[in-house]
Amino acid sequence: MHMNILIVGAGPTGLVMAHELARYGVSCRLIEKTSQRSLTSRAIGIHARTLEVFELMGVVDDFLAAGHRIGAASAYSDRRRIARLPLDTLESRYPFILSLSQNETERLLEDHAGRRGVRVERGTEIMALHQDENGVSVRLRSAGGRVEEERMDWVVGCDGFHSTVRHLLDLSFKGGSYADVVLLADIRVVGEIDPLEAQLFFAPNGLTALIPMPEGRHRLVATEPPAEWGTEPTLEQCQSIMNSRGLGHLRLTDPIWTSTFKIPHRSVAHFRKGRVFLAGDAAHVHSPIGAQGMNAGIQDAFNLAWKLGLAASEAAAPSLLETYETERKPIDDAIIRWTDRGTRLLFLQGSAAHRVRTEVVSFLMQFAWLRRRIANAASQLGVRYRHGPLVEEHSVSGGPRAGDRAPDARIHGVASRTPHRFFELFARGRHTLLLLWPGGYDVPQLNLTADLLAVYKIAANGSTTADFTDVSGDVASRYGIEAAAYLVRPDGHVGFRCSLGETNNLLPDYLKKIFAKAGASDSHIRAA
Repeated sequence: MHMNILIVGAGPTGLVMAHELARYGVSCRLIEKTSQRSLTSRAIGIHARTLEVFELMGVVDDFLAAGHRIGAASAYSDRRRIARLPLDTLESRYPFILSLSQNETERLLEDHAGRRGVRVERGTEIMALHQDENGVSVRLRSAGGRVEEERMDWVVGCDGFHSTVRHLLDLSFKGGSYADVVLLADIRVVGEIDPLEAQLFFAPNGLTALIPMPEGRHRLVATEPPAEWGTEPTLEQCQSIMNSRGLGHLRLTDPIWTSTFKIPHRSVAHFRKGRVFLAGDAAHVHSPIGAQGMNAGIQDAFNLAWKLGLAASEAAAPSLLETYETERKPIDDAIIRWTDRGTRLLFLQGSAAHRVRTEVVSFLMQFAWLRRRIANAASQLGVRYRHGPLVEEHSVSGGPRAGDRAPDARIHGVASRTPHRFFELFARGRHTLLLLWPGGYDVPQLNLTADLLAVYKIAANGSTTADFTDVSGDVASRYGIEAAAYLVRPDGHVGFRCSLGETNNLLPDYLKKIFAKAGASDSHIRAA
């Protein structure tokens, strides 16, 4: 069946959505109200899990070549380092934050979407929408003023904080803004400063941060600039805030962008209304503490895209699309909560508050387990959907549980012994069945039933073992996994696991939660 999906908004969220739908062979139209891509940096932090998503999309190398790697974050009070958060403990190929201007992120994503046949229609905006059970009628206006009526199967609003799609759906955006005003500047710093670390400086009169960027620049972040400075502070004003906070030994030069803003924190009650979805800042905005916003929007798109891909091919079970909200909203709500707590702590002002903040941060960051937990949460590697309706856990010892992110590992083919990586398999955009057993395990002759093979086309090469099942004991031993079957979703999360001997009994019923009917999933699942 031919389906059309309209994506409104060509920021990182909309571009990832468009790229992935095109990768799944789904026809989509991507419109953007602004006439040209933004020239300002805005969001600059790309976390480890987003880089893994970019790898699964097949685009990560261009990002690694363009960005600057940040390996740690340090906090200082009175020129003394009181805490350091290293990122090299992250269990990922990308144990760092990649610093890259959002306009560059958008350029790279737009280039890759273009290679898949998706063109951004700039200067085109959505004026009205009306939906029924069969589709969505939309009115669009192009840059030249031409108005057109289109019929779409689905609409995805990725159009940011001031979302027109959200407004047309009449969805309230509950929340507010912090009283604090924040100054941002992309600038050069002359002086002794580590180019591989983000650095936070606490002072009684406010927080100042310097975050490395490509080409030798830094992002300056400072709370509570004087109101009379307006929305575009000068270089002299930026330097004066450094001087007032004991950072006069660092000299600022060559600003290419300055701005001030108030931080909002808002969210919608529902990410879907009928045949219209919201993703990214259109659905939730929060403090920039931890650089979560853009990354969360990309995760929204990556979660929704494979489900829409199945829906477009008529392979999806009727309830599949409902799981987008049930999986993503709790994650995004949790980000709002913890960034709110972090913002209130870091933005404290006054001598007494400064002493308390210094003592609290210094004490808490002594604990290695807490540093790892914070790094894991900020990197979004810890995102999991364990309690969602689309995961099924059957008590297997060791290893990631159903709903968790599936880790990467090197594996070997049964016949060829050629090494592969899990992520190479996951990048195919299909469900992947992994049959794992520890070294020395007496592998049973799995009698994958004719029904299972015929209905879901799990390629087993004419035998009961799949193509890449022998892990040489390495992965199973590392994670303490007993003999088990793992079904990994196209977004790289474990959807199902059970003991190896129960695969035939339990897997077919789970697959019915995803796929609509016999034969519907032919091109969407393979064993590995």
